[in-house]
Amino acid sequence: MTDETNKSLESTSPSDASTDAAEVAAASGSETKRSGSLLKSPWLWAGLCALSIAGSGIAIATVSATHFSPEREVKQYFELLEQGKSDRALGLLHATVPQGDAVLLSGDGLKAALDGFEASSLELETDTVESDPNQRTVTASYTFSGSEHQTVFTLRKARTDWLFFDKWEFVPVTLPVATVQAQYSPTATVNDSPSPLSTKKSAAKGSESNEPAWNVQTYPVLPPAIVKASYQTEFIKGSEQQQVLTDFTAKAPTISLGAEASDKLTDYVDAQLKDYLDRCADQQVLKPAGCPMDYATSARVRSSTINWDILEYPEAKVTLTSQGWSIEPLRGRAKIALQEQDLDSGELYTAQEQDTFEFRATLKVNGNRVTVTPDAFDYDPNNQA
Repeated sequence: MTDETNKSLESTSPSDASTDAAEVAAASGSETKRSGSLLKSPWLWAGLCALSIAGSGIAIATVSATHFSPEREVKQYFELLEQGKSDRALGLLHATVPQGDAVLLSGDGLKAALDGFEASSLELETDTVESDPNQRTVTASYTFSGSEHQTVFTLRKARTDWLFFDKWEFVPVTLPVATVQAQYSPTATVNDSPSPLSTKKSAAKGSESNEPAWNVQTYPVLPPAIVKASYQTEFIKGSEQQQVLTDFTAKAPTISLGAEASDKLTDYVDAQLKDYLDRCADQQVLKPAGCPMDYATSARVRSSTINWDILEYPEAKVTLTSQGWSIEPLRGRAKIALQEQDLDSGELYTAQEQDTFEFRATLKVNGNRVTVTPDAFDYDPNNQA
């Protein structure tokens, strides 16, 4: 029985294998036919084309926004400023540079002009120009010297590359200028750089003012820029003033540097007043000649016992007006000690008294020569006897 069974198995195995192979082949053929039908379907190819076009459109839009947008040009402008490449920034702007001192367009002057600009705060927003579809305005918002500012740039489409990518360029501009003027100095320090004030602005015709003419200079700048100006001569100083320029079109206000007495001049005036009062105190009289203090008594006084001391010296406050230098009223305090003799009894006694005094003084400055003259006391500063 075992042999019959084996024969039966041997006789049926080839047949079953052939049947299975046929079934697999039939199934494979069916799948191939279905795949071929799908590949021949116009809807499949239309879908694939649509996906391909959409992907290409996204890629083109991304590349265009990243490398060919108006905002990219503005961002590059700010990058060039931070790198100190003002020549390339000027070329990018197609800028016209007005006459003036170019100290703020390169080197330390340019670096100082950007002092306080926070690059991380830069935000750009593009708007269309209704009057010209080929132009765009880009508003740059940023923090500068701790405050929020904006600069508006106008760009135009120059051409289209490879059918899709628009090339943008700045509409040509003229750089704004900062103006610095001073009456009492031929030079100024602008953004830590010395600059001559070469142009003189005369007083108005018919004016009776004694004020000197203004010395003026203009400075082209690349916005945004901060301009700091001051001056210091031996006897006069103009305290630092500053302004921020962010606009290409608005006229910047003039920086007018005032005039104050320098520390050296004030110290010199104080020293001259001290010397004057010390010489007053050296006089052993009740009313020193040409001096503001005095002492009145009806008793007999021996001059050899008179001793004046200055307890409080005045501190001069010097100002400069259209009429010239002026010293505000001065105030001081002195003490006198002396021996008096009563005319009736003949008694001798020591007297002491403090005297608060006030006086005025005039000041003249002629080049390096300074003259301080106390008023109304017939005092001659040139007489040292």
